[in-house]
Amino acid sequence: MIEFDDLAESKEFRQFFIIVRELTGIPVGLVSPDGKRSKLLFTMDTWTPLCRLIRTHPLGRKGCHDTDSSRLRQAFSSKQVIHYLCHAGLIDMMMPVVINGEHVATINCGQVLPEPHSEKRFRQLQRRLNPMGFSSSALRKAYYASPYCSLEKIKIIMNLFSFFIEYFGEISWRLKQVRQKDFIPVQQAQKFIHNHFQEHMTLRDVARSASLSPHYFSSLFHEMTGMTVKKYLQTIRINAAKQLLNLTSERITDIAFDVGFNNLTDFNRVFRRTEYCSPKQYRRLRRSGKC
Repeated sequence: MIEFDDLAESKEFRQFFIIVRELTGIPVGLVSPDGKRSKLLFTMDTWTPLCRLIRTHPLGRKGCHDTDSSRLRQAFSSKQVIHYLCHAGLIDMMMPVVINGEHVATINCGQVLPEPHSEKRFRQLQRRLNPMGFSSSALRKAYYASPYCSLEKIKIIMNLFSFFIEYFGEISWRLKQVRQKDFIPVQQAQKFIHNHFQEHMTLRDVARSASLSPHYFSSLFHEMTGMTVKKYLQTIRINAAKQLLNLTSERITDIAFDVGFNNLTDFNRVFRRTEYCSPKQYRRLRRSGKC
């Protein structure tokens, strides 16, 4: 199943909306289905100038929060794409992302003027935002620097988003299925390492346990776990050593060999690199209750 974090961290998802923003000036954010988590796909300095200005005032931030919260609930309950005018009169959109029947996120975007720039509409905006006390010059600058988008164009953008989301969801689901299959040999290798970490072990030995060639397995293991086989093995060995240092009075040299290191020098070097202290210091700190 595709989840909120899969979308929030997806390079492809972000790249699509970078292109959209370059074409339309519309920044995009993601909100989890329960509304408790959000992910900006762009930094706030890329937001519409008028929105950035409004959010500098507490009343402005409250108005944005209240409007977005209300519309988020509406989008969640209806599972439909909606567009609306925010408290400042700009067009915003809420687009539920539904993949394989599951609502995994909601796209929150917009921040565009619903009508072309004009002095008449600027004065209307000025009256609307009068309680916030913005200077006329600052508000004017932000207003005329903010993008305008017709309702017809908004509908086209919404259709484009819907098409991309449906396509992205299908491809992502298939890729995730493939990755889950790829993870099976990695899990087999991890089990092998856990069962034999005290023994001498080479990359070829671990790859053989997963029935893969060493080169392919090394690349796959790094992709799936975020670390090399060597680093993973060292982590298992150091964790085992920490338990022995804490729970026994065994000599440090013996512990080094017990957990699979060939010599004390390598053990001390790897231990310092991961724990930022020597094994001797670690044992002393643990027993004094300072670590």
